[in-house]
Amino acid sequence: MTGPIYAEIERVDRLSAEDFRRFYDLPMKPVVITGALSEWPAMSQWDHEWFKQAYGTKVVSLSSNPRHTEKVLKMRLADYVDCILSGTDEQLYMNQYPAGEFPGLFDYFQTPAYCNPERQIDIVLWLGPAGTILGFHKDNHNPYDWINNIFVQIRGRKHVVLASPDQDPFIYQRMREGKDYW
Repeated sequence: MTGPIYAEIERVDRLSAEDFRRFYDLPMKPVVITGALSEWPAMSQWDHEWFKQAYGTKVVSLSSNPRHTEKVLKMRLADYVDCILSGTDEQLYMNQYPAGEFPGLFDYFQTPAYCNPERQIDIVLWLGPAGTILGFHKDNHNPYDWINNIFVQIRGRKHVVLASPDQDPFIYQRMREGKDYW
């Protein structure tokens, strides 16, 4: 029995939205696009301290390892950032937080032109400590339902493993009734 086959994902600098749709979106091929959003104020301004100063009094819901599917704690964002910066975060994670709950946040970025305007667009934030792991999961909860993820990394780095669309029928889907449906 052989193991998985890993392929490096192509990296393209400042890809046009038209070329993205033609060469990546329609054939369902992943791509890393570099430099296209460098003009966003978020790219130069957002970091843990910025969120602490701008939204420190906001109470946010946090999840915890190992699966990050259940919100287990609420705290002020400033306190959470202090936990991250001091290393006492206990791997708590502010994940899938609706960006609209942060007044004025949309002034720092725009919806990327790569997003298909005919599809639902949900803009969510992920803020957490180094070393946070989110296990292998399926974001499209119905086979081939054309959910796209356009992931923008502002700070830090993320290691992502993707499964080819032809493997979709073989990826186990957990039922949403449970707390851990990934």
